[in-house]
Amino acid sequence: MVKTIAILAAGLLAAGCAGAQNPADDDGTEPTLQDSGLAAVRSVQITRNAARAKGPESDQADCSGFVLDEAGARKFFATTRAVAADDYWHTLDWSPCHASGTVTFVDGRTATWSLHQLQAGSVVFEDGKEIYLYCPECRFKPFVW
Repeated sequence: MVKTIAILAAGLLAAGCAGAQNPADDDGTEPTLQDSGLAAVRSVQITRNAARAKGPESDQADCSGFVLDEAGARKFFATTRAVAADDYWHTLDWSPCHASGTVTFVDGRTATWSLHQLQAGSVVFEDGKEIYLYCPECRFKPFVW
């Protein structure tokens, strides 16, 4: 009897652990990631670095440590994924510290970009199309995770 209970308990524990790792168990804390559709980067220019967003909640933020270089921007664009606008604005954490510039992709498209310290940002193409980006794999400086 004790052996049966122990086996049953172990089975329930294993099933519970397996269920906790099931991607279908979306608790809403991480956005759905999609292919960004971005081509490889031909060139990237950084026009603002260590910038701080305006607003009372960001007045005290020290953004001097968020200095993105060309290699970091290229790595972000090569690794990033797209997220829905709603997830970008309402699910992801936000940072007032950002960098921005322009990027040209090998497919000829050009966009302005803005990336913030918490691994997210966006690109806006010349036709006005905006793609919201999140890069949970971007665990390198100057990003914070």
